[in-house]
This record gives sequence, C-alpha cells and structure tokens, in this order.
Amino acid sequence: MDSDRTPSIDVFLADLKTRRDLATGHAAEEGFPELATVLLTVAELDRLLGIVEDYDTEILTYEVLTGAQTKFARKIRARNEALRQAAADHPGPLADTLLALLDER
Repeated sequence: MDSDRTPSIDVFLADLKTRRDLATGHAAEEGFPELATVLLTVAELDRLLGIVEDYDTEILTYEVLTGAQTKFARKIRARNEALRQAAADHPGPLADTLLALLDER
C-alpha cells in the first residue's frame, strides 16, 4: 500500500546510503570504524520494524473496512431483493411506487 507519506524505494535507499555514510564517518572519527555497521544495523532494524508495523496496521484496517463494507452491501442487496419479491407478490400502486424508489437507487 502506497500513500503520500510513503517514500519511493529510490528515496528510501538514498536515505539509507546517506545514513550509512554519516554513521561510518562518525564511527571513524571516534576510532571505531566497525561500530558504524553495528549502529546503523540496529537503527535501521528499528526503523524497518516500525515500517512493517505501520504497514501491517494499514492492511488490517483495510481488511476490516472492506469486510464491513461487503457485509453492509450484502445486507442492502438482500433487503432490496426482499422488497422486490414482496412487491411482485402484491401488485398495485404501492408496489409500483416501491419498485420505482428501488430503481432510483
């Protein structure tokens, strides 16, 4: 699911490369070049886990909303069909009005 706040893969990779370079430079200044990899790995793992959690939440929300909409649509169709059947069983001006109203929807 893409949204306006989701960066494209190119932006995401560019950001990772920039952060890697900054972490490597900082660690090298401190005299521990291997520390940059560890710091970056932990930070990126945390960030990626956050993205995955957000994505899972969006999927769950979408599935719940879709399920609710489907259930509602099914109820409306069943109600409309029941009204059509009732109107067909009892012809007359009221049935004609009811069918006209249903056809307007």
